[in-house]
Amino acid sequence: MAEYDPFNGFVNKPAYPDGASRSSAAGLGSRLAPVDFSQKKVAPSKWVVFSSKNVKQHDTTDTRVKAVAKAAALSEEAAIEWRAKHTITVFGENCPPPMVSFDELPESVPSSVVKAFTRQKFTAPTAIQAQAWPILGQCRDIVGIAKTGSGKTLAFMVPALAHIEAQPPLDRGDGPICVVLAPTRELAQQIEEETKKVLPPHLRSACIFGGAEKGPQIMALNSGCHILIATPGRLIDFLQIRRINLLRATYLVLDEADRMLDMGFEPQVRAICSQIRADRQTLMFSATWPKEIQEMASKFQRDFIRIHVGSTDLIANADVTQHFIWTSEYEKFGELRKLLVKFSNKRVLVFAKMKRTTEQLERQLRGIGANAMSLHGDKEQKQRDFILAKFKKEAMILIATDVAARGLDVKELQVVINYDFPMQIDDYVHRVGRTGRAGAKGDAYTLLTRQEDQVTPYVASQLVSILEKSQQLVPDQLRDWASKSKGPKATPRPGFGKNMPSFNYNQGNRMSGTPSPTSSAGGNFFGVQGGAGAGNKTQSFRCVFESDDEEEPARKNNRAE
Repeated sequence: MAEYDPFNGFVNKPAYPDGASRSSAAGLGSRLAPVDFSQKKVAPSKWVVFSSKNVKQHDTTDTRVKAVAKAAALSEEAAIEWRAKHTITVFGENCPPPMVSFDELPESVPSSVVKAFTRQKFTAPTAIQAQAWPILGQCRDIVGIAKTGSGKTLAFMVPALAHIEAQPPLDRGDGPICVVLAPTRELAQQIEEETKKVLPPHLRSACIFGGAEKGPQIMALNSGCHILIATPGRLIDFLQIRRINLLRATYLVLDEADRMLDMGFEPQVRAICSQIRADRQTLMFSATWPKEIQEMASKFQRDFIRIHVGSTDLIANADVTQHFIWTSEYEKFGELRKLLVKFSNKRVLVFAKMKRTTEQLERQLRGIGANAMSLHGDKEQKQRDFILAKFKKEAMILIATDVAARGLDVKELQVVINYDFPMQIDDYVHRVGRTGRAGAKGDAYTLLTRQEDQVTPYVASQLVSILEKSQQLVPDQLRDWASKSKGPKATPRPGFGKNMPSFNYNQGNRMSGTPSPTSSAGGNFFGVQGGAGAGNKTQSFRCVFESDDEEEPARKNNRAE
């Protein structure tokens, strides 16, 4: 059986190496047969390359916005100076100069998009938008890393609209031209909300995600859409029952790509990519890009440019003042009450590690008269929508798991409290990034106890590094703890004796030592061989006893084993 390669189509290699069977493959999506585009007559042999000329020819509006004075492209010296000023680092060859003014937009996007920017009183592109737009205008692949609230959504969506305008019109039964994958339904809904702000009236978008009724989503797909925003699990569901096809898709976006891979979506992403033509334009955007994933991205994309807005290392939003409170498990709730009294008239987001912890905190806070609600993956979609809508409208307390850490965009969110420290240092950055968005200031409080296994001296050293890079005050106690670090410590594989999984009620009954989805035999991360084919590379292990999102199939498979 031939194997599908993201760039070379079908190759004569076994689809399941090392003797693995189909049943032991990716699970969800493993029954999805790759599309052989050499045998398909539906999709054109070559999709129309984006250009300003094509955009003008396909512009359906009656009038175009004329720039008062067309901005000239920056010279190489001016571009270097601008990037240094905005702390932008570029990795890749032949990177075009940034687009520092909206005056350049009428030549590269439909006029309706320019009008939308004017209507919303945008004055200039953000740093990630200014550098990403000209790169994407040249049909280059891109990896974009910028802090939360920096405008990443419009950084990939505005070029997507220009790309769509350059394509032949959709016929009945055609699938979307632009596909955006998001790890959680909250992020998918936020992307759709931001997209509608600049979406021309003659283009349509659809958003599909798990935890909601399929009927209305199928009706939206049957009506046709140019832009599809989806979580991987629900998209594969519809692909398998043939409610949608991706034969026309030429623009693929992986938003929060590092989170997507961390949640175990690698097999599902590969399955989805097997339905999209190999010469597509592929984009990855995130607030962080861990070093172990950068190599994987290089295998998945071609001729790409990687841009970092800010430090190339993990860094938190400098607009957020970070505070740390040393306590114990017994006294933690009392410290939380003190903080909530201090911010009694403000909107507060509290993060907890476990679902049951959020429910317990909600009951305790309601018992003392606080206006509090909990949000986690077991909530029905209607409940989640109601809770988020209420949180956006009024000052209240929202207790959430990390399902809300990425993609949650709430105006005037002044305070974030980490009741439990997250399982990964990356998630700490994303939690803190829920406040201080779009240039606003915010505060983040973290309750630290020595009873949490995930807060090791090495993690403390990473936390100190994040604080120093964002110019925050480092507590002496945290610095002393970090000084004991001896580097990252590998977690043993679960088994018997010394490798027996450990349980502790105060730490949430999380099982330590569970192998991550990346360590399954024969598994691939976007073309990087795992398992037996990985040579001597060190396998990573993560704590995955309890999953918080219904869209984490790989973790569920590991738990069942």
